Amino acid sequence: DVVDLEWVQVGDIRIYKYEASRPDATPAHMGNLSGRACSKPGVVPWSELSFDEARVACALGGWRLCLISEWQLACGGPARTRYPYGNNYDEQACNGREAGQQENDVAATGDHEATCESAYGVVDMSGNLKEWTGSPAGDDNDPVHLIIGGAYDNALEASLSCDNRGIPREDGFRFPNLGFRCCKTP
Repeated sequence: DVVDLEWVQVGDIRIYKYEASRPDATPAHMGNLSGRACSKPGVVPWSELSFDEARVACALGGWRLCLISEWQLACGGPARTRYPYGNNYDEQACNGREAGQQENDVAATGDHEATCESAYGVVDMSGNLKEWTGSPAGDDNDPVHLIIGGAYDNALEASLSCDNRGIPREDGFRFPNLGFRCCKTP
């Protein structure tokens, strides 16, 4: 794949190693270009977008939003740990509120790679940004999808875990602490 698209193999799927970013993102700015989502380290991840915007950004590169089961496997690793780094909560490991970040302080992708990487090598699945999934909250016609993962402003152990059940949100929902990650089945 292209240079700005780092992914890892998790079982039968490929998943972005880093939270999705815009093509023109930098370490200090999320960027302005819409279009294909990227997965690269050291840039501000793409946030505050609707489900459809995230879905389209993945699709433009031939990817899709991850299903909640795929996301949870990539986060917990083959041992299905509660957090990407193990079963015991470490408030400093990932970019959650308790790690000393400011309330609106999203970190660049991979800033916590040394401490917040799953056994599969996927980064920032606990903290930084919550993520849209392609999993509907109800039936397939329901305009509500699940959001998973904790964000920089979460302080609860449960919301920063790999095994949380996801939060249902209407597809038009946007929030500064909400991003996405892409998957595909080769």
